[in-house]
Amino acid sequence: MAGLTADCAAPLSHRGTLRNENGVARVISATELSESQASAITNMLCKKLNKQVEISLNIDPSVIGGLYIHVSGIIIDRTIKKQLADLRDAAKRGDAV
Repeated sequence: MAGLTADCAAPLSHRGTLRNENGVARVISATELSESQASAITNMLCKKLNKQVEISLNIDPSVIGGLYIHVSGIIIDRTIKKQLADLRDAAKRGDAV
């Protein structure tokens, strides 16, 4: 994990938040994430953004599965809900799926 500070790899607290001064990532999943899953997301974001982040974990069963991440003006929506909406929209337009 070259280039990352030790805080990037620090375990999440019991409440699921890793605090620092650089950024906040809102992470939404359908079910509660394990500490190892949350740590993997934290490490990935630290690496991709090249800075420390604070992870705010939220549960929303309506996303069905996958993750929604909003950090530093970037939205990563890899939820089943989004994929189904995209399929529905493509079917309405008559696009090949």
